[in-house]
Amino acid sequence: MAAAWPTPAGLLYRVGRDIYFYFNAGDCCYELLDRDNFMLVSVIDYETATQRPLCSVPGCTHDSESCPAYLPAKSADSIIFTAGEKVYVYHPASSLPYTGNWEQYYQENVLPGLQDPTLREGMNGQEFEAYHRGLFVSRTQPAGLYVLDKAGTSRQFQPLSQNLDDFVRLYWCDGARLYGCRGMLDSQQVSQGYCVSLADGTVTDLPLEQGEIILEAGENCLFTERLVGEEPLQNLQGEALQAALQQAKIEICRLSLPDGTRSKVAEFAYLDQDGIQYRPLGCQGGKVYCSKEQCTADGSKVLGFWSCDLTTGDFEPVLEPLAQASMMISSGNTTALPGTAQQQGRYLWFTGSSGFSLDLAWVLDTANGELTAVQQTLAGDPYQRAVRGVGVTDDGRFLIGIRRPDPEGPDYEYGLIDVEAFLQGSTDYTPVTTIQR
Repeated sequence: MAAAWPTPAGLLYRVGRDIYFYFNAGDCCYELLDRDNFMLVSVIDYETATQRPLCSVPGCTHDSESCPAYLPAKSADSIIFTAGEKVYVYHPASSLPYTGNWEQYYQENVLPGLQDPTLREGMNGQEFEAYHRGLFVSRTQPAGLYVLDKAGTSRQFQPLSQNLDDFVRLYWCDGARLYGCRGMLDSQQVSQGYCVSLADGTVTDLPLEQGEIILEAGENCLFTERLVGEEPLQNLQGEALQAALQQAKIEICRLSLPDGTRSKVAEFAYLDQDGIQYRPLGCQGGKVYCSKEQCTADGSKVLGFWSCDLTTGDFEPVLEPLAQASMMISSGNTTALPGTAQQQGRYLWFTGSSGFSLDLAWVLDTANGELTAVQQTLAGDPYQRAVRGVGVTDDGRFLIGIRRPDPEGPDYEYGLIDVEAFLQGSTDYTPVTTIQR
């Protein structure tokens, strides 16, 4: 039986989003770097414009278990964040767990690739084995929290009391606990809320309604969304379900903590009679951002972007019509400490394509409604892709990905630049000394 919701230990803030290895602390940014068979915890210091592994061990090469910043398990669903004087990396259990030992895994997955180079996807034998070593650890390690001190002197692993897999999204923190849920915006699915103690990894089951998922956090509350029909949708299938969805609404509620009472913030049509559908894409700056799409038998077309204010419930257009047909929001769900998240949430980033890659970008200043097409491109990029916004510092600068050492690789080199100067087209970056592979 689910327990009652706890009283938040402090202001709730977002720590997780899909496939995004950054956390903005205002005076620095923590980043998980993806390596062949491990992940490396790094910190970008805004004052000194330097990036370094979160390790203070003299002479450390940062590529083995002896390094505090070294994490042996890789996962696209890992989450990095800070609370108090600690840096945490949440690692979920794999939804595709492996139950054998390394010798068995090696025979089944590594040896065939060593014998047949076409199975290695461009890797040499050593890289291929290293990659699978990291994958093996990820598929066998239980859910848990890596706990690092900010000085970079130590790392511990705290297993969770329940082996939560990567379908559970623990995306919010109050400084002492993580909050999240299992479920999707689909009222045929049973939802489950969770709370995880940062101190000892204890997992507490918490109550959510049928099809309800956590959308965002506020002061002493969580905001949830669910799909509501004129009759329970979980009882319908096929054409009956599709017909009911045209009458269904997305309902956003404020879930007060700790009493668990709900109050409706807003509702809007899931799919109206004209084939218009609103899809929630992410939250930042106290608003939920949605795409407005025209749905036909041939697919869907984005017409614009709308927002729902989580304080007032106002649902209104943000950008319609689009400046370019391929535009999509890329910055939704700001992962940052509370004050920093509010400042960063002012700027909404979009990406788009001129035809062959995501080479275009725009920035919308939601305070004045001005949309700026990003003219600055990645240095030396063969595709002339626009630079990438990562975060906003507490002193009013953008952290920008300005170059990719390997155009096809995951790593960026960064620069810092005044927000207004950037929006006016400046490339007068303060370069960040970054970690090289």
